[in-house]
Amino acid sequence: MEMAHNEGRPLRDVVAARRAQKEVRRNSWLLVINGGLVMMSYTFISADLVMPAFVQTLTTSSILVGMAGALMRMGWAWPQVFISRIIEPKPRKMPLLIGAGLARSAMMTRINSAGRAEDVADTDDARGAEDADEQK
Repeated sequence: MEMAHNEGRPLRDVVAARRAQKEVRRNSWLLVINGGLVMMSYTFISADLVMPAFVQTLTTSSILVGMAGALMRMGWAWPQVFISRIIEPKPRKMPLLIGAGLARSAMMTRINSAGRAEDVADTDDARGAEDADEQK
């Protein structure tokens, strides 16, 4: 077997080590790019962006529009004040955390499926209107 000039290791080990080093470098960059794209996409659904815009469609009050972000953050933290007293004395907290995570995932899945169902219904309504226009 041919030996490389690199510390007396076989050539295939040297090539494998270099390949692994290149893959680690590539994977690191892909991880950074993925994180950047995820953070960018989160800005479009961020409560700091969406809530004030939603409140502005409901009212013309600048004060309510300005308070929307602060009220959202307060509403996020408020339940923790009460739940912490219940959970803290429990000897096993992980089952509660897993249950809460599953409940949150189920709610998000339900919200997502309801939104998709509305999109499909809107698309079908639009197609029906186009068909009615063509028949005239």
